Amino acid sequence: MKRKKYLSHTRKSKRKERFYKKRWFWNFALVLLLFLSFCWLIFRTPYFKIKEVKITGEAKLSNGVQNIIGENLNFFLVNASNLSQKIRQSFPKIENIKIRKEFPNKIIISIVEKRAVGLVCYQKRLDDCFLLASDGSIFEKATKEKNLSKFLIANLEKIKIGDVVMKEETIKNFIFLEKELKKLRVFIEKVYVLPYELEIKTKNGFTLFFSKNDSFKTQIEILLNAFQTAISKSEKENLEYIDLRGIQKDGRGQIYFR
Repeated sequence: MKRKKYLSHTRKSKRKERFYKKRWFWNFALVLLLFLSFCWLIFRTPYFKIKEVKITGEAKLSNGVQNIIGENLNFFLVNASNLSQKIRQSFPKIENIKIRKEFPNKIIISIVEKRAVGLVCYQKRLDDCFLLASDGSIFEKATKEKNLSKFLIANLEKIKIGDVVMKEETIKNFIFLEKELKKLRVFIEKVYVLPYELEIKTKNGFTLFFSKNDSFKTQIEILLNAFQTAISKSEKENLEYIDLRGIQKDGRGQIYFR
């Protein structure tokens, strides 16, 4: 005859005890309630809603930037990096932007606009030009005649705002060249950007030829030195061209002029 197990009344009651009667349940519920209350305080209360957006540097862009930021934005949900990238994409003319948050409900945005260092024009329509920035990008349509050098880039069929059409290093060297030539009373009019060289037409009537390799900066230094020491005043007055394409990065090679 088999024996039956006997379960005491106390053990049966313990098995049927509900979870909400447990101490850990109420501890968890209290923590959850505190967490949700904290989230409401941080993300829903009007106290942390952005009430002021201060934009410095470019007043013309204020309305557009304000529209991107929008309304009802929470201080803690503002990601400065993402917002900066979004504004840059909407305004290609911005060179630098800094976004700073001031607790509890203020954003300060500092904007620096790109400066035009030249005009990129269609070779067959010299009056149809775009502004070129120092980083080699196109950032705006030129709406009026500007006293800037014109860049005519070979094989560039379509000019679009935001496109990078030249290397930043090339632009940097060109700015240096233009500045130094002005000191010598030589003024640049047009720059033909070819696959392997730069052909620079001056308002003085002569042409400069440069190679677009790593020796560009060295070529500039040799040109400036030749203008001051090797080329006489009478030769400068009758110059047709100066060819520096034979100069290497170490300075070796020959310069030709006529």
